[in-house]
Amino acid sequence: MSGAWFRRIFATPGMRPVLMLWIVIGPPAVTFIVGAIYWLCILVRDYARNPGRPLYEVVGTALLLPIVGFVIASVAQIFAYIIFSLCAVALVVYLGRVPLIGLLLLTPFLGLLTWYGYDHFVPDFRLMTDPSPPYEHGLTLERFLKAWGFEALIALGYWWPLRRVRVSIGAAA
Repeated sequence: MSGAWFRRIFATPGMRPVLMLWIVIGPPAVTFIVGAIYWLCILVRDYARNPGRPLYEVVGTALLLPIVGFVIASVAQIFAYIIFSLCAVALVVYLGRVPLIGLLLLTPFLGLLTWYGYDHFVPDFRLMTDPSPPYEHGLTLERFLKAWGFEALIALGYWWPLRRVRVSIGAAA
């Protein structure tokens, strides 16, 4: 094996705008992808449990639900997106790359920000005819671990295209 797949790629001046664009829009893009996979898996499971459901209803829901889920997740993660992008820019400026360990160390804080955003900014979608108890605000271990897990998935998806890119500090000046 030549090991060519493992070589680092140095960002050329032509690659830098694309790199900065990914640093800014990467977290929302990965959030959309993770949310779409999550909701489509739930729909497939629901359709497997209830195969008598009309196909047009499943397809319509499959097209609409990831978009609605992305909007809800984006409202909940608005602060996390800003912190994520600023930390990635700082890592690129000071280290010349975005190390995975730096992003993973940031995920507990981003999980707290995501929980806070969901708890305070996302409205309650409970119908008046719903017999379940209303949503109780507050941080629980379960909610924190869910938010932290989704932030870790987003960090991995965000880091994956950047894993081999290195910006030379001397060329940036």
